[in-house]
Amino acid sequence: MAEPTIHDILSRNFSASKDEWLRAASAELPKNISLENLLWSVGGLVFSPYYIKDDLKGMEYLQSFHHRSHQLLPNSWLNMPDIRVIDENTANEKALNFLNRGADGIVFDITDLRNHDFERLFNKINWNQCPVSFKISDAKVVTDIFAYAEKKYDMRELMGSIWWKHFVQPDQLPTSVKQFLLKYKKYHLLGIEVPASSPVKEISGALLHCVKLLDELTDFGIDRNVVFHSVSLSFACDENFLINIVKLKTIRMLWYQLSQSFEISGYLPTDLKIRCRPGKKVDQKFQPHGNIIRDTCQAVSAITGGCNEITISGDKEADSMTDRVALNVSNILKVESHFDKVSDPLAGSYAIEKMVHELSQAAWTDFQKHQS
Repeated sequence: MAEPTIHDILSRNFSASKDEWLRAASAELPKNISLENLLWSVGGLVFSPYYIKDDLKGMEYLQSFHHRSHQLLPNSWLNMPDIRVIDENTANEKALNFLNRGADGIVFDITDLRNHDFERLFNKINWNQCPVSFKISDAKVVTDIFAYAEKKYDMRELMGSIWWKHFVQPDQLPTSVKQFLLKYKKYHLLGIEVPASSPVKEISGALLHCVKLLDELTDFGIDRNVVFHSVSLSFACDENFLINIVKLKTIRMLWYQLSQSFEISGYLPTDLKIRCRPGKKVDQKFQPHGNIIRDTCQAVSAITGGCNEITISGDKEADSMTDRVALNVSNILKVESHFDKVSDPLAGSYAIEKMVHELSQAAWTDFQKHQS
């Protein structure tokens, strides 16, 4: 007789219906706690503690958004530390240290820098060999960045994003920025740092901002395909592990739906570039290791949700050790834990799929309400 398979064993021992599970759970709860206490909510959405296959009836469309296109390739992400630039020499030294220790690229925060010396900032850094992004607050800085880059590189090879602290109105963009959009389609010039809020508001706000960019930049004669492909999104990690995962899966699905609404040619769900940045720091009483635990949990959720880039920062008063620990969170998850060897590990999870469905319905409804 053939040995029973693991599926046979699981089916034999865990074949309880949802009603049976709820009855068993109810019997084990203290008398003063009901099943309703097991429900949990985020941003107005209420979720159950337990889901089964029958909960996904009518949601077969979700299978189209599993990352099948990555099945033959590792699910990888870029480790992109954030460096606040006060002095170019110090920032350059820090960037080189990060890159030598395994960072894939750098995000230079130049929002507080008035005079920019890119020669010093890029000393010994080959931009054409690693992605470099910038956080900016002044649209004119983009002209300076690309003027420097055009002297040094073939701009068609450069990768990265421009992350706008306060996104300027399209009619305030310098003419040069609009020209860069047309010339350098590989670089994500329209990076939207989505403000931290409820998951519904974050997703709805990102969709609304993109529509505004499409409407106004196309009025300047820029093709909507160029605009759409130039947008990338940055989300703050949520304290809720599951919500981080569901939020990323939902925005990727709805972004694809938006691309179809605007008839963006050849756009795939995997084309959207998503960067995850740190959320709130933990309470000081949990230091010095609290942020390490938080960063690791948020990184795992971001990777599992399908992000393209991760920024993990050390403490505000960072020293070389806290920076090194923050950098190595991502490195260890890839090199030692092999998170890059599995593509879309939660595809088909009853709980995740149901939550994605609920969040997508709520976010799309909110988006349509504010669009009209």
